Amino acid sequence: MEKASHLLNLTKGLIYPAFLGAALLWFSEFVVNYIDKDHLIGLLEEPIFYLATWYLLYFFVPFTNLYRSKFVSNYRKSSFALDLIDVLIIFLAFYNLGLVGDHPANLDAVYILLIFIPAVGLISNDIVNNWEYWKVALSMTALLLFLLFGLIGSASALTNFFFICILYSLLLFYLLFTFDS
Repeated sequence: MEKASHLLNLTKGLIYPAFLGAALLWFSEFVVNYIDKDHLIGLLEEPIFYLATWYLLYFFVPFTNLYRSKFVSNYRKSSFALDLIDVLIIFLAFYNLGLVGDHPANLDAVYILLIFIPAVGLISNDIVNNWEYWKVALSMTALLLFLLFGLIGSASALTNFFFICILYSLLLFYLLFTFDS
């Protein structure tokens, strides 16, 4: 248990804050550069803006959960590994959004990375032995929706808009059941 507490302290004291700070910096640079080149209205029409915002909001939830006593008592080496996978998924998403480095966005890769988020959630749920039918059903539904729209991700602007609306709806449900339990 002592090693797990060291891993928890490493995660909540270094890994999550460092990456969250870097992600906020990358996102801020994107917003400032976009506003310099174009108008604010152009930014609001950009799917990259909404996807990056979604990933930031999603990433904030596990970070805040690390401070809840329920998760502190159940934190293990496998939880640490899943946290590292979450950080890697978010980093790859930001990279493929074109926010890290100097390359164009690859929305198809960003949508495909979304498939891993509910999968990691299902694995994490199994690890803490907290299987509840509606949570599993919601995660499986999210996985199927992410897979479906991930395959047709950047086909059109309408698809992007529809998919982003679904993402924000699922994020709302995720927030509700995460902080409800």
